[in-house]
Amino acid sequence: MKKRMFMVGVGIICLFLVGCYGWMKWEKIEFAAWIVDWDSERGMEEYKKAKDIFVSSALFGGYFKEDGSLYFPEAVEKMKEELKALKKPMYLTIVNDVFYDSGKDIQQKDGNFIKALLKDPKKRKDHIEELVSAVQKGPFVGLELDYERLDEEAWENYSVFIKELGQILESKNKKLRIVLEPKSPIEKVDLPLAYDYVMMAYNLYGYHSGPGPKADKELIKALCNKMKANVSNRQLAFSLGGFDWVEGEKPQALTYSEAEALRIKKRVKATRDGASGAIWFRYKDEKGHAHEVWYADKITLESWVRQAYKEGISRFVIWRLGGNLLSEMSGL
Repeated sequence: MKKRMFMVGVGIICLFLVGCYGWMKWEKIEFAAWIVDWDSERGMEEYKKAKDIFVSSALFGGYFKEDGSLYFPEAVEKMKEELKALKKPMYLTIVNDVFYDSGKDIQQKDGNFIKALLKDPKKRKDHIEELVSAVQKGPFVGLELDYERLDEEAWENYSVFIKELGQILESKNKKLRIVLEPKSPIEKVDLPLAYDYVMMAYNLYGYHSGPGPKADKELIKALCNKMKANVSNRQLAFSLGGFDWVEGEKPQALTYSEAEALRIKKRVKATRDGASGAIWFRYKDEKGHAHEVWYADKITLESWVRQAYKEGISRFVIWRLGGNLLSEMSGL
């Protein structure tokens, strides 16, 4: 039964992206996608079915050990070989999650860890060498850095680091792409203009807040303008899926398919939010607790893309593949 449901989901993915393909060609836009190690099976299946839709993929990813060296989960090697066989451009994504040998929990998006690493000239040099080596060992067209939660002081060193790393990668015929948070102080630092920059157009609402959409049109407009004023090679990232909020608890992240399954199970209708294009619904659980769920469907994604396109951005990255009924992207 599980296998049958999985194949049904993959079939819906294909229908989803066939509709997507026509609109993409008409508007001359490009899509790339992240494929993550912890959901590699579903992500790879979706990508294989949709590989003609995406101009490239980003293999997510590489992490850090406590000593500052890189760490790659076993799933990454398998994904790398599968992606290589598809003969499509692929980036290697490194994120500043730190895995501790001492048995401590993973420290996600550790900005202070990166700050200390980049401040030490020897550690910075060693890190550059290891990054270059990692991207050369695989069938990668380039390297992507997703270093988050950096303060302004760290950004000063980070901008220098980007330039140093980028020059070496260029000499090896490899590309460099940098992921930016909405709050990244790019207007206060001198970023090298030669490289690609991907702005995360999400997290408007999420773990840090009460219920609401991951993005809305005002956020997208503001981020497009921020990028246009500070960087040349611009891309925008949109996040699929959503969250389930209940009072007094941490919200639960949901993929699109999980959110839809929950709505159908609870027999409730979704409402469209005009400001964001997102959909939401409310329900009560078995204990009588009130929940509110927000997520994106094809109309949401189309409205986000159109807003960004009006602002002059036509290259997009999708976070992430895995657990999406991608037929919902047919509006594109």
